[in-house]
Amino acid sequence: MPQVSFLMYGQSMYRPFMELLFARLSPSLYDQALRRVARFLTTNTVVGAVSELGVLVAAVVWAHPAKATQGLLRPLHALLLAEADAVLHTLQVRTRASGRLPIEAPQHIARVPVLNPPS
Repeated sequence: MPQVSFLMYGQSMYRPFMELLFARLSPSLYDQALRRVARFLTTNTVVGAVSELGVLVAAVVWAHPAKATQGLLRPLHALLLAEADAVLHTLQVRTRASGRLPIEAPQHIARVPVLNPPS
């Protein structure tokens, strides 16, 4: 079970503080903060603070959804797509070279069928 940091534990004021902070910034300060948060999230990997960064992103988006979509969510989405493409390309190269997938599921794991959405 993952441990919860003090920022996310119990009666922490981290979430309301982040929401209040971004909601109360002047438009020019919000734009500057948005650029800095976007730059931080697109250039750093912080494995141990996923929940905290999720709250940060939610607070930024909650304050000004239209601006955050353009300045934060679209760059993050593009970055995720680029990383997924890179992984797919690596798998395709390895598969062509060896003739099989590089990672095989253990035999004791049952394959789960893909469910199609109802039409």
